[in-house]
Parts: sequence; C-alpha cells; structure tokens
Amino acid sequence: MMQAIPATTLDRHHDTARLFLAHHQLPEGPAGGDLLRRILAAFARIPYENISKLIKLNETRGEWDRLRWPAEVWADYQERRLGGTCYSLTFFLWAILDCCGYAAAPLVMDMKWAPAAHCGLRAELADGPCLLDPGYLLGDPLHLRGDSTVRYDNFTGVELRHDAAGDVYELHTFTRRERQFRYRFAPAPLGLAEFLVYWKDSFYQKSMRHICLTRLDPATRGRIYVRNEFIRHYTPAGKENMKLTLEEAAARYFDIPPELVRRARRYLP
Repeated sequence: MMQAIPATTLDRHHDTARLFLAHHQLPEGPAGGDLLRRILAAFARIPYENISKLIKLNETRGEWDRLRWPAEVWADYQERRLGGTCYSLTFFLWAILDCCGYAAAPLVMDMKWAPAAHCGLRAELADGPCLLDPGYLLGDPLHLRGDSTVRYDNFTGVELRHDAAGDVYELHTFTRRERQFRYRFAPAPLGLAEFLVYWKDSFYQKSMRHICLTRLDPATRGRIYVRNEFIRHYTPAGKENMKLTLEEAAARYFDIPPELVRRARRYLP
C-alpha cells in the first residue's frame, strides 16, 4: 500500500531550528542579509555525507520514513558528527530561515548525470532573490540576476550564468586551471509537497552507489572531499590526494565513527 505524502509544515520544525540558533548564539531576526550570512556560516559546519542516507535507505522500510527531518539531522550531528545530503540539508536550512522570518522556497537542479539530482533554496532579500546551496557548500548567497554573478569562495571561483531565452541558470566552478559545469535550474521555486516527492525519489539516484563526504576546512581555507577510497584536500596552494582508508578519512576529517562507515559500506552495490 502506497504511503501518503507526509502532512508536515515548516513550523513543525521550528523547535529544532531554535536549537540550532541557540547553539550558535544567533537571534531569530530581523531577517536580513547580515543574519543570513551568519546562519549560512554556522550551517556550513554540518557536513555533506550520504552515510546516514545509505543506512536509512536500507534499514527503514517505508519510503517516506526514510526522510531525515531536521530533528534527526541535528541530533545526529551533535552526537555522531553526521550531516546529510542536499535534500535533508536544504529542508533543515529552509526550516531555520522560515523560523527567522525569511521568505524562501526550494529549487531543484539538473546535473550532468541526472535530473533533479541536487537542490537548494531561493531566498527573497531586500536587494532581490538569491540562491542558497547548503549541499554544495556555497558559503554566501548568490544573487539571481539577469546577468552573470561571479564570486570567489576562498580560492575557488563560482559563476552563475543566466540564459534569458530559457529562463534557466547554470552554475559553474573554476580555478586557474579548469572550469566545470555543476548544475542547471529554473528559478521558479517548488511547493512543499512537490519538494518532498523529489526528496523521496533521491534515494534511488546514482549518488547512492558510493560513499561521499565533503566539508569546508577553515584551518586551511580549503575543502575535504571523500568518495570511497579517493580522498582529496583542496587548499589555496593546490590539491593533495591523501593515502587513507575511507574509515580513517571519515574519522580524521569529519569525526564520524568508523563503525558507521562500515555499516554503510555493507549496502554499496
């Protein structure tokens, strides 16, 4: 028997949002650009990882029961330093912003390998709408304008291009050596029910065929990226491949217990 879409609303998750805000000594308003940047900086400490998602997919029967709501994401981060993938992170950030009075709604992005493979938020600020992307670790809002928006996050450039003919945006990242297309999206936001369906379907994407973790590294103004046994440290000086096992990398750079990595490994194809 097919389960109905969960009857949830953002305000049901405001209690968890307030725990996050209190933990980081952040106020609930006023909703402006300064507070938004402080929220994003604090939220960036929560890593992107699909260990928790692999475990929920394989150890929870109901399709809707697999969604990791903000209370679970926050508790897992506090207790085991887990985070989430783009859908759980985006929903948690959405609930925080809603609690603080921001007008925001989700967006879905198409990547090279699949449609709706990524997601983020559209937030309305006094100087116009902007893109927020907690899953891709964008630390600041990117304005949605008719022209291109270029910004540097530490040593990596981010460019948001607008195609007026199709009214779509493309996000590219670049360094001195290379430029890469990341995703494409329409600026029209989704409703809650539609977003939840995309979230449910995300458990069956190709990204669930490997273990992936990434987080910012403030000590070096860099980023740690892990995909199975491939571990790379990006810094302003360049990139370095680390000779570590997946369990060692998760423990050293993310403080995630090795037993959770081994538990998720069992479910890889």
